[in-house]
Amino acid sequence: TREDLERDLARDIRDALRYEPGVSVEHSAARFGLGNIAIRGLEGNRVQMLVDGVRMPDGYRVGSFSNASRNPYDLGLLSRIEILRGPGSALYGSDALAGVVSMTTLAPGDLMRRDTTFGGFAHAGYASMDDSVSRAGAVAARAGAVEILVGATRTDGRERDNRGDMDALGAARTVPNPQDGFGASQLAKLVIPMRGGGHWGATFDRFERRVATDVQSLNPQSPRTTNLTGDDRAERRRASVDGVMHDIGFVDRISVIAYDQRSETVHPPPFLASARRLMPLPPVMLIELVSTSPPSITAGCTMGVPPSYLSSHSSVPSAGLIAAAPEPVSISTCSTPPMVARCGEL
Repeated sequence: TREDLERDLARDIRDALRYEPGVSVEHSAARFGLGNIAIRGLEGNRVQMLVDGVRMPDGYRVGSFSNASRNPYDLGLLSRIEILRGPGSALYGSDALAGVVSMTTLAPGDLMRRDTTFGGFAHAGYASMDDSVSRAGAVAARAGAVEILVGATRTDGRERDNRGDMDALGAARTVPNPQDGFGASQLAKLVIPMRGGGHWGATFDRFERRVATDVQSLNPQSPRTTNLTGDDRAERRRASVDGVMHDIGFVDRISVIAYDQRSETVHPPPFLASARRLMPLPPVMLIELVSTSPPSITAGCTMGVPPSYLSSHSSVPSAGLIAAAPEPVSISTCSTPPMVARCGEL
């Protein structure tokens, strides 16, 4: 419940579920932070996650470069979290193989007593582990038979401290990678109570997260990587209309919900807002590459430049592509097939 979350000073879903037996939350200190919720050892899309009865988008992961986790929400606007351990596919669908995590956002009645027409809360917090500052607040009002709630949260922070002492570049690094980011959420609700405990309501819910990371630990799978940065962005928006009615003829209870939910996770390469900007190639480029036949480019770019462009210009000296660049291109000989390590617009 919300009282439990406030008593335990829970900052995120990992803090909220740390005392739940058989439930754990993945956390990566390197770049992506909080990850999947695991119930009795099963995690990922095998755990059904709901917010106000609406399914959360599926997660995906591609190596160490892309990760769309299933935690685009903020505890500051939740009223309770319910957990079903074990298979629940008969009630919640095939994604509930491991269990169900059902979250409910605040309602106007959570902030107002029956004899009042206005209520709200505001709080702020600080965590020394990542120098994060969080702010949250919500207000609710009642006018006749209509109840309204508006709330918002925001958290700004940096990388989490640890006890590492190796401030090196590469896999031997034990000091956290420099990181800076924020998360913000907004919630708006309109509720019309009905006789018998039912209601009609409309909800708008939005969450945004952005984290910039200088991955100085680099990529252990590629010894040629000399620079790796991450600009990870996630956004989720939901608009829904729901209703609950009791004792309608011979029907004891009717529950209806219609919603539109959109989720987007973006990991743009360095210097690029979108890979689509690379077509056509701009006149000013910075290209770092290794090639078996300098000074010509003979291979496609693995970071977004279309191979068709490079193949059609394979006879052009590499210096011709960077004539307007402020730095010369770095070329060295290697025994493996040539590869462009990084390319981007200046």
